[in-house]
Formats: sequence, structure tokens, C-alpha cells
Amino acid sequence: MQQIQIDLFNRHPTVYNIFHPNPLISSRLGVVEAGEKNPKDVKKVTPLSLIEARVISVLMNYVRNSADDQMFYHVPYSSVFSKGTLTSGKKGEIFRAVRDSLHLRYYELDKKYTKHYLNKDGDATFSPFVTVVAGSNGFEIEIHRIYKRMLKALEHGYTRGDLDTILTLKLQASIILYWEFRQRQSMNKKWQVSLDELKYKLYLQDKYPKWGEFERNILRKVQDEFKDKWVAFNYEPVIENRKVKAIAIEFKKGPMEEKDLPAGYDYKWEKTLLNYGISDFSVCLIRNYVKSGMRHTIGFNWDEQYVLLSIDAFREDLVRKNKGQKTKAVRSPGAYLYQGLINGWWLQYVAEKKLSSQLILDGLSPEDLKIRLNTSENVEPLHESLLKREMENEKEDHTQEWRNVYEDVKGKFASFEDFLATQNYRLESGRVVRKNQ
Repeated sequence: MQQIQIDLFNRHPTVYNIFHPNPLISSRLGVVEAGEKNPKDVKKVTPLSLIEARVISVLMNYVRNSADDQMFYHVPYSSVFSKGTLTSGKKGEIFRAVRDSLHLRYYELDKKYTKHYLNKDGDATFSPFVTVVAGSNGFEIEIHRIYKRMLKALEHGYTRGDLDTILTLKLQASIILYWEFRQRQSMNKKWQVSLDELKYKLYLQDKYPKWGEFERNILRKVQDEFKDKWVAFNYEPVIENRKVKAIAIEFKKGPMEEKDLPAGYDYKWEKTLLNYGISDFSVCLIRNYVKSGMRHTIGFNWDEQYVLLSIDAFREDLVRKNKGQKTKAVRSPGAYLYQGLINGWWLQYVAEKKLSSQLILDGLSPEDLKIRLNTSENVEPLHESLLKREMENEKEDHTQEWRNVYEDVKGKFASFEDFLATQNYRLESGRVVRKNQ
């Protein structure tokens, strides 16, 4: 099976699937261990192991979409362990070790969050995992009701992360800094942090006393892991009195990139335009026309109804043109739809639909509209260069575009070939061609 490669560097946070509560990101993590000389339990503050972090990431992905009363979750071993571990003779021992470590974990909440989630004064700790079972093919985990509330209460502050990205990370420090970076890069492209604070966040305050050791063993390795991901960064040491006191971090992607939604993730009709073969650039251009209410060359303002009704008219036009022997066939649906939207080809259809539903095109009165619809003036495209770009692919293979068109109407036809026949097209060596070619 061919493995699908995901472009994590350009994968926009809009599609991220983990919502991590900010109080948990800033909370110190502890683990309860048995004392070597004292049978009583002792508490130690330690970072999550790589596998623990993966398990919690998968859990957060599940919990957000689950019912409010669901407390039990299944985390498959295959989603968090490597193939080597899954085939190891010691895998059972490894599963049990992670099980025990998860069960002994606890979060420290400060007074603010204790008051908010528990309605109690003072700081507190709570264990997020009530029971952890190492089953035959995965962990069966019961989570604490407070943990469930925190994971579901998105209105109280969260940071958005990507599960696919997290599962590729192989360093504890990378997991920690991933969330620290994600908290900041949506608001600022730069972050200057003192060396002591950074080491504290990484649970390394007692390690790597020399800057060179910390840079070589931690910072450069994290930078290498992040280089092909949204959290890629550069850094410079800040030196005072010949000593490194802080680190100036600059993210390659910042607030502007997060606000710039890719094509297909704003209006619902954007995916329709993409499926018909209109380029990402042109879809974003049309989106901006709609958002700004830009004045169309014909004399009305762009809006959502114009785009949606034009798509309906385009579909009807497509069938009519490709059925008729005397009409010129539409070879590239995407280029044809783009031309129609830019030139207002279906304005009469749009206007009639709007008038019939008492929706008036913004900027034109009913009287103006009737006069406009009776004119036959030729309208130049808004951007001839963009239109030319859309039409340059006229002679290319548009089979996939026709398959996308078929997806909208396939319930009415026995097969893709039957649909093409109604359009005076056929399949030849896997490509869609005109019947008379």
C-alpha cells in the first residue's frame, strides 16, 4: 500500500484536531512512586514519557467529540507504539510499565483553576486516569470527571494542536516545546525566554549547566525535529556579561499565516469550487470578493448567494452544453465555472432566483435589475491574467474534474460512463474525451 505523505509544514491549524486546555499545558506534571527506603508513596515532578504523551494526545482527540457522560476510552497500541515495540518479545512488559506510569500521574492546579473547576479555595492535585487496563490490543482508560470537564470546556482557554504532528515527535523536549510554541505563535512570531525558564519548562533545571551542552543535546535536536512542521523555528542566544541569559526564538509561521485560511476552510462552497478544478489562489480571490462585498463589473456587490446560485446555474449549463451536438462542449469545468463567476454569465438566473425568493442583489433595485437583464453588453473579466491562467490548462487531462462533477449527481446514474454519455463524453484509456474525437 502506498503511504500518503502529509505536508506538516503547510498543514494549517484550522484542521488541527487536538484542543489542549491551557491550565494543563502550564501545569507541572507529577508521578507517584514507591520510596526506595520508605514504603510510603512519594511524589516526584517529571515530564511525560514519549509514549505517555502520545496516549494523552490520542485521548484528547477522542474526548472532544464524545458524549458528556462517557468516561472510558480505548487507545490502540498501534497508534502510540512503534512497529518494533509491537513485535518485541517484551511488549507485554512495556505495555504494563506505561500502564502503571499513566495510572500514577497527577496534575497540579493553581488556586485560580481549583476555584474554577472544583469551587474550592487553595491549590490542588488530581489524577486524570482513574483506571488503566493494558488490554489485548490497547489501553482501556477511565478518566477523571474533572479531566473530562477540562477537555470539553473549550470556552475556558485551549491551544489547538495536530495529532499527526505529535505522533511523529521522538523527543520529550519536542512534545513540551510543541505546546509552548503553539500557545505563542498564533499571537506572536517571536518569543524571548530566559534560559532558566526554558530549562524549568523542560524539567532540566538541574541538567546541562553549560550552554553548549544544552544547545547541542536539546535545542538543536528539537529544531531538527520541527524543521518540516508548522512549529519550525530559528533562534539566537541572548548574551549578557559573556553568558547566555536568554534565547530569542522566531517562528517561521506566525499570526499572519494562522489567520490566512487555506482554500476550502472558510465558506462551504470553497470545496465545491476546488473539486471542479478552480485553483486555490482563485478560490481565495473569490472568497475575498465575497467577504469585502466587492463591486462586480456588471454593477452589483459579490455575496454568498451569487456564488451558490451561480454554481447551480453552472451545473444546468454544463448538462445543456454537453448534450447538444451544435453547442461547444465544456472541456474544463473549472475554467468554465471560473469564467462564469468572474463575468457574471449566470446573473439572470441568479437574479430570477433572488427575486422569486424576495432576495435583492445588493446595490441594485428591482427596476435597475430588470434593465440590466435586458442589456447584452460584453463584460471584461475582473482579472484577465487570472482568467488566462485558468484557461491555459484547456488541453490538459480533466478526467478528475469530471469525476468530481459526477460525485454531485451520481445517484441519478448507474455508472460514471453512463453519466459521461449524457454529456457527449466517453472514457478512452482512462481519460475523458469528447465522443466525436
